[in-house]
Amino acid sequence: MTIETSDYTLVTMANRTDKILQLLGAIQANSSHGYELTNLLKTPGVPVSIGKGNAYQILEKLERDGWIISSEERVGKRPSKKVYSITQVGVDGFDSLLRERLAEHLPDDHGDAVSLNFLNMLPAKEAVPLLGRRLAKLEGRIEEVEAVPEEVRDEHPGIDYLYSHLKFERKWLVRLIGTIKD
Repeated sequence: MTIETSDYTLVTMANRTDKILQLLGAIQANSSHGYELTNLLKTPGVPVSIGKGNAYQILEKLERDGWIISSEERVGKRPSKKVYSITQVGVDGFDSLLRERLAEHLPDDHGDAVSLNFLNMLPAKEAVPLLGRRLAKLEGRIEEVEAVPEEVRDEHPGIDYLYSHLKFERKWLVRLIGTIKD
């Protein structure tokens, strides 16, 4: 993977790389069928959002490129399922991408900041309840990540990284609401 110079290109490529890393890492940890993978990607603490369709597109490309292989498995009378396993090419590629991403620090894409930049265009009596709803949703997300078992969080520093960011955002948002109320 070649890193381009513009921030947009860096974020876009990193996002794709992160999706590939997430899928390959999950497959390397345990050969899985697509349904298991897409369910895994919905669990709290997974830092990269990958839709089902996008996940299957990436899996198809990884298979075409020889990074993973698939086989059909059938359990009892259930329909057969495509099970993905990582190849040595995939292990090598995963290792390379992992090392590359660990050494990078890319600008975050914070779509939420756009609306915050225009917060002063709303009256405080309207902004505060809206930010309160936002805070409630944030609290729900924090609870989801807190529910991840401690042994899983210990094995995955990315979950702790996400959790730390969520807690910081909560503290910041509470302060912002207090400032607007005053």
